[in-house]
Amino acid sequence: YFAGQETDWYFLASSPEQKVFPVFKCNYELQCQRVIRGERLSLPIPKALPKETETPLSNEQRKQRMSELRKSLKI
Repeated sequence: YFAGQETDWYFLASSPEQKVFPVFKCNYELQCQRVIRGERLSLPIPKALPKETETPLSNEQRKQRMSELRKSLKI
């Protein structure tokens, strides 16, 4: 994961193997050296989902709200 991240995911996915592999191999070896030296590699903590989620209004509810808005704006 860390070697892939350092190499760049887009570069890995969009470039030919002959071009990508030497870069990835170098990054992989650097990550291995970090681990051998005792360094801890930690993954980024993903953001938590919100406590409350909203569901989209149905077509009928949207029409009703639009109608109410038009009435309140007198248009």
